[in-house]
Amino acid sequence: MSFVSKLPEESRQQYEAIAAGWRAEFEPEGYQETRLVDILIQNDWLLQQSDQRLLEAETALCNGAGDEEDIENKQRRKAAAERSFYRAWNALQGLRKELMRQQWILAKQEREIARLQAKLEKLREGQEPQAKTRAEKKKSVPAVQHETKAQRLFQGQNGPKKQCKIQVFASGEERSPAQNPATSPDSPSSDSWFTIDLPRV
Repeated sequence: MSFVSKLPEESRQQYEAIAAGWRAEFEPEGYQETRLVDILIQNDWLLQQSDQRLLEAETALCNGAGDEEDIENKQRRKAAAERSFYRAWNALQGLRKELMRQQWILAKQEREIARLQAKLEKLREGQEPQAKTRAEKKKSVPAVQHETKAQRLFQGQNGPKKQCKIQVFASGEERSPAQNPATSPDSPSSDSWFTIDLPRV
């Protein structure tokens, strides 16, 4: 501060010692804390100066050289310095509590976010195998081709309901290799009965 440079050497050293003590105590961060600590330092120095001057005035009065009115003025100055000091102290303590509360809320929110992210990750890990299993099952099931109503109506004489089975006797020379033989017990081995499908008339 500008007034510190105008103080006598002894008073300036005393002020710097008070300032170093409070800054080491609070380690202020940011403008608000730094400003309140400066006000606290100034009021602490004024309070100590008021104590010292009041003590000197009371000593002089005891020696018969003091003035009672001067002592009363110094007592009022000391009381004003005390009020200013404790106002700065309470303001600084309130600010520190508010900052700690905000840090606690922020830490709580970060823990909650981390918990929800972990829960979401577990849900994703559980859903991936299920999706993979469903995809594999879907691939393993053969595709079923459904016949439309129009196809059933217009399938013509090749449809199963339009076919009839008849048995035909053929000798071994006339039977084709593709025909399914149904050998009759009374016929020779070279001759056979077989069944063919013909359209219904």
